Amino acid sequence: MIPYAADMDRCRLRILLSTEYGRRRRYSTVVGSIVCSATRMYWFHTPRCSGTIGLIKYNPKDMNIFNIHIEFDSKIFCKTVEDYIAKKQKAYVCVVDANVITIAQKDLKYREIVKGANINTCDGSSISKMANAIYGTSYSAFNGPELFEYYIERPYKHVLVGNTQKKVDQIKAKVAEKGLDLDLTHVDVPFVPVDQFDYPAIAKQINELHPDIVWVSLGAPKQETFIHNIFPCIEQGVLFGIGAAFNFYTGDLHNNKKEIRGLRFIWLERIFKEPKKQLSRVGKFLLMMPKMYLEEKKRAKAMKRKMVECK
Repeated sequence: MIPYAADMDRCRLRILLSTEYGRRRRYSTVVGSIVCSATRMYWFHTPRCSGTIGLIKYNPKDMNIFNIHIEFDSKIFCKTVEDYIAKKQKAYVCVVDANVITIAQKDLKYREIVKGANINTCDGSSISKMANAIYGTSYSAFNGPELFEYYIERPYKHVLVGNTQKKVDQIKAKVAEKGLDLDLTHVDVPFVPVDQFDYPAIAKQINELHPDIVWVSLGAPKQETFIHNIFPCIEQGVLFGIGAAFNFYTGDLHNNKKEIRGLRFIWLERIFKEPKKQLSRVGKFLLMMPKMYLEEKKRAKAMKRKMVECK
């Protein structure tokens, strides 16, 4: 049995109020009793947990997990992005891979940048695999190379920030090979520390182009910090921190789509091409994984306990 939407709305309101004004062990009204029963039925009779626990969102796809926010539903992700584009609004997106999630565990300022994004996507089968192991779900990644290929071939106004003019020309050539006539413009930026960019000047170049999408390829964590710093100066467009997706699109790197027990091992090729850089990143992620897993497992149990205690 699944409760009616109205019951769930009352349940969410009741739990939110009880969290805001102090925990109440007993509900004195009949409505409170009915509401809590609805919550318990929803928890135990649906394949995936959904609802609001205190002030924590907890539903099948849209999750606060590993201390950041990730949207696991690619359809919702794309609709959200396209809504911002259609309304000529500005937004920014973080593509959360193992490197991003590792840095976010220790660097609190960077974590807030990632959490502050309008929406994030999961760029890593290892991340979705851990989430599935903890919550019993069936999430999958919508990674940077797939995301970039999906949008770069759509008739939007694209601005590509960073990387090299040669790489941008390769992207334009590949798009042309597919018979697409797209609006692609490169905004070159100097190779300087992230706090030394002339953000107002760069933003002026971008704003004059009236972009739908701005692809920022500076590598994490630099690109996310760049986006955060320039965002107040941007007038419209969805900004993506896209990392090496340019190189995947042009064929310099390959997006392995075959899975082995749910993992795709896209990073293996990058280790061979950039051993020092990638081994360091992978090593840090592997060292961080047990702590991340145990903390999230503990959090998941606490969330479930809160729901069960609503009696």
